[in-house]
Amino acid sequence: MDEEVGPISGVSRPEWTSEDQFYISDKAKDLLVNYSGILDTNIRSYSVAVRDKAWKIFPYRCIGTFRFLDFSLIRNPAYGEILTRIKRGQKFLDIGCCLGSDIRALLYDGAPACNVFGLDIEAEFINLGYDLFVDEEKLARHHFRITSIFDQTITCPDGTLGDLAGNIDIAHCGAFLHLFEWDGQVRAIEKIISEILVQNPGCLLLGRQKGCKVPGTYNHSFREQKSYGHNETSFKAMWKEIGDRTGTDWKVDFTFEGDLIDGSGESSRLVILKSGSNTEGDRQVVQNFSFKAERVK
Repeated sequence: MDEEVGPISGVSRPEWTSEDQFYISDKAKDLLVNYSGILDTNIRSYSVAVRDKAWKIFPYRCIGTFRFLDFSLIRNPAYGEILTRIKRGQKFLDIGCCLGSDIRALLYDGAPACNVFGLDIEAEFINLGYDLFVDEEKLARHHFRITSIFDQTITCPDGTLGDLAGNIDIAHCGAFLHLFEWDGQVRAIEKIISEILVQNPGCLLLGRQKGCKVPGTYNHSFREQKSYGHNETSFKAMWKEIGDRTGTDWKVDFTFEGDLIDGSGESSRLVILKSGSNTEGDRQVVQNFSFKAERVK
């Protein structure tokens, strides 16, 4: 989560915070029982308590609907490659890590903690992650850095990232880049490429975010801010622009997933309206997509 995200309107949103929204993937349930030591019968009440605390910090739809228990990284087609590379010593940074769920999935699957790090602007999200996963003895707090990706001093020698700056082999952005318009996404990725990732071919930036079949700037469904929704063509065009601006070249993989549900408990699909339009035809169904960008030069 990042400080450059606009304010949220209509935060009461009872359809997002009902216990009927409770959802946990099989992977998360297995992890909470066998990694965190939580009794199966306590998982629901335990997770609801953590969700309610996180909602008070920032009422994102993904928090209200327990998406932090639906690990996104493991669904990326590159997950097996990522896990292997981390086990071989490469360093991984989860940008906008929130409660650090994807980091715990990596650890549970055998990634060494010494190579895994998280970055978020909200310290309390990190604290709640430790409450949820009960693993401070396994994952020391210095593995999480508290700052904004847009902080000008983040990669200074005495900055928040410290010796991680320029030494990350794999950066992950889950549900992060889609918070911004085109220029904000470009600025964030340029920062990651220029100051956070190693300056070698083979480094990766991957993630998962919301998109739509017709690309463009859309009014966000609940934030008083606009964001850019990509399809494959626009996303790869953005990476071409970034490559030209940074003097780098990237191979970009893009995979659309299914439609998103609106959080009402019904089968209606989440839609967004194109900025500056009131035309029904400018409404687009929101779809998640996974991506992997690998530097080739």
